[in-house]
Amino acid sequence: MIISFITPISNKISFSFFKRQFLKKKEIIRYSNYEIIFIFDGKPSKQISSYIKKNERKKLKFFILNRNFGPGIARNLGIKKSKAKKIIFLDIDDNLNFFELNSLYKTCIRHKEKLISFNYTLINKKTKTNVFKKNESFLKSKDKIKYLLKKNLNREVLYYIFDKDFLIKNDIFFKKGVYEDLLFLFKFFTKYKKKGIVYKKIIGYKYDNKKSITNTINENSISNKIAAWIDIKDYLTKLGYPKIDIQYRLRSEFYDAIKASNKLKNEFKRKKIHKNLINILRKKITRNFTPKTIKDRYIKKILNEV
Repeated sequence: MIISFITPISNKISFSFFKRQFLKKKEIIRYSNYEIIFIFDGKPSKQISSYIKKNERKKLKFFILNRNFGPGIARNLGIKKSKAKKIIFLDIDDNLNFFELNSLYKTCIRHKEKLISFNYTLINKKTKTNVFKKNESFLKSKDKIKYLLKKNLNREVLYYIFDKDFLIKNDIFFKKGVYEDLLFLFKFFTKYKKKGIVYKKIIGYKYDNKKSITNTINENSISNKIAAWIDIKDYLTKLGYPKIDIQYRLRSEFYDAIKASNKLKNEFKRKKIHKNLINILRKKITRNFTPKTIKDRYIKKILNEV
């Protein structure tokens, strides 16, 4: 087996949506060197449970976590259960260009790189945008860390082909909760020192789901994102990355979080609730991301705006 497609699924998914997406992805197993693994984050409905029992195959596998841990823990189980050499993480609402899968397989055989990036199309109700990752093939590992921090590099695990043995050998797994792919990518790029390659053609179709976790703005989502970036800061600091450099590069992320929190004003009936949220953000940013040795006008500007 060459490639495993690993798809985490929320146990709250409706049967009709699951069946529709499942039938699309089922096409993958027509190719002899591919398998697909579905992992439910929590026990699914009886209707879905009955359906997957009828459809399980040698190259089409289902696993169920007893309770909700988040998509990262589901992906970890998929990595361990995979029989393939390469891993592609694929969300349930995303799809593939099946006409390119044979060429992709040949690329995986021909190259011994531990990482292959591929291009994708971002789709929403009104537009389709092709996203090309040309710059990645020229970036060294340290540069990729800087680009990730600057938000100039794709921050999702969905558009890469990872070497399974490299992940396991270097203990690169996902953390529990949401925004789990951020730390995963930082771990990978700090341990994989080569450039990797970019497969030039369009492979993935990413649907911009307005109801997804990353597109949801509320108190929990902002707090979770801040917690994820604090984990990244702690991880990079332990590896010896310059503390000031990390703090400076993370500002834009928290500036975005503050701007997002301002949008919540209309959702709160009492302004006091919103003010409390802003105070929490202010304290977390000041405590974790303000350089202590350098006077920084930009940070002061952000804090003054809230």
